[in-house]
Amino acid sequence: MKARDLMVDVATVRPEDPAEILVELLRDPEARVVAVVKDGGEAVGILTEEDLLGALLPSYVLADKSLAGVLEEKAEETCRQRLHGRRISDVVDLRRRGRQTVQPDDTLIEVGAAMARSNEPGVLVVEGRQVLGAITVGRLLEALLRR
Repeated sequence: MKARDLMVDVATVRPEDPAEILVELLRDPEARVVAVVKDGGEAVGILTEEDLLGALLPSYVLADKSLAGVLEEKAEETCRQRLHGRRISDVVDLRRRGRQTVQPDDTLIEVGAAMARSNEPGVLVVEGRQVLGAITVGRLLEALLRR
């Protein structure tokens, strides 16, 4: 089995798109990743549920867990405000990590190695510079562990 056989369609966004769109795209539990692309479809990076969570939470909550209770009463309002009127590139550092991609003809073990190196819940399948789809850890494990 090759990456092309396991990949699924992936939602795409551009760095200048409104950050609020990430909430809608990642609402589906199966959609663990979103591809960030340039206007021509060239891969810029990958965004995960964890990236969205990091963008929603104020830094003081991440720095000191005892302060999380302070936010609880108005959590939804505060989280939404952190995205309102901002672009994706404003809330997530797209350069913070090397983006691991795989080719359509890569084996499942090559896909797994790319995921392990990136420590992300998925990788983009790219041909040339164009995003074709994505493979999540769950899909990969299911394929690797079938009997």
